[in-house]
Amino acid sequence: MTKIMKRICSILIAAVAALALIAAPLNVHAIEEGTYVIDKAGALSDEQLSQLNEQAKEISSQYECGVYIIVTSDYEGSSEDNYVRDLYKNNELGYGEGKAGVLLGIDINDRYVDMCAYGAASDVFSVSKIKDILSDAKQSFANDDWYGGFLTYLSEAEDVIANDGYSYYVPTYTDNPSPATNTTQLTTKEYLQENPGIYFLCATALGAVLAFAITMIMRSRLKNIGIRHSAAGYIKENGVQLTGRYDYYLGTTVSRVHIQRDHGNSGGGYHDSGFSGGGGSTGSHF
Repeated sequence: MTKIMKRICSILIAAVAALALIAAPLNVHAIEEGTYVIDKAGALSDEQLSQLNEQAKEISSQYECGVYIIVTSDYEGSSEDNYVRDLYKNNELGYGEGKAGVLLGIDINDRYVDMCAYGAASDVFSVSKIKDILSDAKQSFANDDWYGGFLTYLSEAEDVIANDGYSYYVPTYTDNPSPATNTTQLTTKEYLQENPGIYFLCATALGAVLAFAITMIMRSRLKNIGIRHSAAGYIKENGVQLTGRYDYYLGTTVSRVHIQRDHGNSGGGYHDSGFSGGGGSTGSHF
């Protein structure tokens, strides 16, 4: 096997390895725009999921306050006390720069439910209001009526937003942002379904590799007489005569790098002081 063929095989193996990396489970944080209801446990039918998402989307758009539901089959590496707050941060929820919103999270296997509000929404969703909403929703959850419980949550959450003086704004916090504590993993199939553009990238990369391999094969069939290390052989004797040389100043290039400055703690992450509910103050089993 020639050196060129060995090189081509190495390139093809590297391309296959790169595609295999794409096939590994990927960590995903933010949810897609327009998604307000996430069912990771298969508790809802497609029709129910679509209807709930559309209702939550309308509420969120009308009042400038994200209204979310996330259904899981476990705590996703978190604890009961931090469950909904971690869901809120890890999925990067919230409306606008202020990340205003309210979330109901439910672990149907452990039969645990909790709520939290963040940003401007925390002004109207007090702990007592959250407990009242959860108490009403749990009447349906206790009978495994997930859809009915979520409808109750959306209805009562909208009532609080509409009638308790909610107004969107970007708060200023005194504490440092708290990092997300876990990530959500998607399988290869789920990731490709949500990101169809990856097919185009893979096809483009594979096509480029194959084109390069074909070019190298064609190049290997060329018969070169030899390699010249200078251009002297292509220039006639006395064909080029330099009579002078001049230097001209064309200008100066200046490169500048912007240094990011810290202008305070409003925005740029989630602050524990921006939450109400969750954190063990409102969650319970049913």
